[in-house]
Amino acid sequence: SFFYAKEPPRSAAEADALRQRLVQRHTQLDMNPLANGGQRPWWLLYAGETATLRFSGTRLAFLTMIGPDAGVVSCEVDGGRWRCRRQLLDRWSYSWRLAVVLLVEEMPPGEHTAVLRLEPEVPDPSVLRRPPSGPHWEAFRREGKAHKLWLMHWLVEESSELERAVVRGRAGGGAGSAARRLG
Repeated sequence: SFFYAKEPPRSAAEADALRQRLVQRHTQLDMNPLANGGQRPWWLLYAGETATLRFSGTRLAFLTMIGPDAGVVSCEVDGGRWRCRRQLLDRWSYSWRLAVVLLVEEMPPGEHTAVLRLEPEVPDPSVLRRPPSGPHWEAFRREGKAHKLWLMHWLVEESSELERAVVRGRAGGGAGSAARRLG
């Protein structure tokens, strides 16, 4: 789970109740991008909330739906050693679409901890090419929330193209041959 309670539940019943509250507030059934025509729950972050991920790799991204409810996302990896800030609302966000958002890259291989945050600032809808409309937009307005972040999958790359090329170069004639080809 991406979400954590401030204090651990004291009993199994409390743990179950907490899990149900989190799932009810932080999931929404919508399209499954990996199964055409299917549906799957998406994790939702609301303004000011965070998601934490421990991973092993050199790059980190996530799969999201960007639409009129998109906001500003910030990410810190390893306590702020790598940082980014991404404005997800753009001129084409008057309807929802799938997007992969690259957060950080060129980290050294190994274990990392990322904290993703949906910033509380409300994005400026004047950037939209046209006003949003339709049943999804009306449902969003009925929710009464300013904006949210849809999360489906974390995307982690374990090594960079350069690292893979060097490894391939070693297998095919030593590191020197890979260095000559790459540089």
